[in-house]
Amino acid sequence: MVRTLLQQMVYTDPVVYDWAHIKAKALVIGGEKDGADFPARAKFIGDTIPGAQVFVAPTAGHVLHLEDPALFNRELLKFLKSDLSAPTQNP
Repeated sequence: MVRTLLQQMVYTDPVVYDWAHIKAKALVIGGEKDGADFPARAKFIGDTIPGAQVFVAPTAGHVLHLEDPALFNRELLKFLKSDLSAPTQNP
């Protein structure tokens, strides 16, 4: 039942309409091999969230934090340590 409710949430409350309203600094991170053209989706998400940064790992899939934890940690820490007042750019 829980699984069904979680799947229904994707259709009844899609978050895509909320992205443009995010005010906090955001990082879109994932792997290039994450099916369904993740690099293009990541760019779209990054372009939709004001000031978002995008990082796509060329050698990983859906679970970057497990597939390449060193790379994931490096990029996440770089993002967290970045100047929050500096303007961000999407690559």
